[in-house]
Amino acid sequence: ARNTPAQGEVVETSPGQARIAPAAVQPPPAAQTAQTGSNPDAAVKVYPSPLSASGAQPAAPVAATSQASPATPAAVVTVTQPASQPPSKPAAAPQAAKPAQTASTGEKGEYASALRLIERGKNAEGRAAMDKFMGKYPQSRLTPNAIYWKGETYYGERNYQEAILAFRDVAARFPNTAKAADAMLKIGMSYQRMSDNQNARFYLEQVVSQHPGTRAANLARQQLSKLP
Repeated sequence: ARNTPAQGEVVETSPGQARIAPAAVQPPPAAQTAQTGSNPDAAVKVYPSPLSASGAQPAAPVAATSQASPATPAAVVTVTQPASQPPSKPAAAPQAAKPAQTASTGEKGEYASALRLIERGKNAEGRAAMDKFMGKYPQSRLTPNAIYWKGETYYGERNYQEAILAFRDVAARFPNTAKAADAMLKIGMSYQRMSDNQNARFYLEQVVSQHPGTRAANLARQQLSKLP
């Protein structure tokens, strides 16, 4: 004989009264594991509600809040865009380098180059260089020197007539310059080489009287002592 009524079975409790045996209490189902987020280690246990006595479906469970640490967000890579720069100006075209000043350029340089030719015994080339210099720099303070050295080239070649002309040009045009005394001395010496002692004495005495105390005056005295 069966002592426990089955579910839904009508049980007579007393004469004329009956009841329906209640459903047996079922143990709660095994807990289901629900994953939250993207981290498999963060999970919660969700238990479904037991069936109601009327057999209705349980209400949808309320989403549980995980107590586990939130999933670590993916690393965010920040790309820094360079600040907009104004368009750069085109590089300026390089300027042509200016020729370096050398000893042979410029007024003094060209005069020095011509003088070096004369000092090396290149008289014709030296005279041509002095003429070119004077043509290029007609107002140069070195002009009396250039003319004087032209006279020296003729004097060295024993062309005393041409030498006298050059020296006279210096004395006449530039009487207050240092080269005037030297030019007059060389005029007297040119006449002396030509055996024109009268003109030689005249110019040598002019040097002594007009330019006393100068080197040219001392040399003029020495030449005067040699005249007959």
